Amino acid sequence: MKTRWHHLALMVGLMWGSAASATLVNGDFSSGFTGWSGQEDYITDFDAADMDASTSPDPFTIVNEAGFTNAAKLSTHYDQTGTGWALSLYQQFTMPTLSASGSTLWLDFDYSVSLDDVAGGDNWYAQLTDKSGSGLPPLDLDVSPGPFDVTAFAGKAVEILFALENIAGGDDTLLIDNVTITERLAAVPEPSILGLLGLGMLLLRRKTF
Repeated sequence: MKTRWHHLALMVGLMWGSAASATLVNGDFSSGFTGWSGQEDYITDFDAADMDASTSPDPFTIVNEAGFTNAAKLSTHYDQTGTGWALSLYQQFTMPTLSASGSTLWLDFDYSVSLDDVAGGDNWYAQLTDKSGSGLPPLDLDVSPGPFDVTAFAGKAVEILFALENIAGGDDTLLIDNVTITERLAAVPEPSILGLLGLGMLLLRRKTF
């Protein structure tokens, strides 16, 4: 099943360009879906205005629930018509560059997922994909709790994707919030005791002469 989302990542990646931002925006969804795009069933594209609009059923909403505030909620509405079974939420942007040698970049987000996996196969996915053409493999963000080391993507055009698949049964939901990218500066080694003693002796000699 996961290869299907690799295919979806390729599809939405073809739209790289005008939708890309200089850096990740609205990771806390405090401005609704501004900066984000979506897709339903690998076919229907949603821009921020589409997702902010109220529809019934509504696949993309901003909610305060399950301990989240202003979280993005993806809701499948699987039925016999075969629509509304696959959803994705994504943003294309440029990863920050490192401000100092030895620094690292870390990506983190909060999530909550509810799967009514009656028939098997229901799942959720999160992935960071390189769009710069440098050949970096996708980084799966759903394999363990974050934060995730994304230093290799520094300064590159990327896409972050969250997705939900409902193969059968009741509705599935995925909540995403607080998507952040943080630079950790390299630790400055403390001077050794011998080094401090040597410096002290040097200063003492200079003062004596």
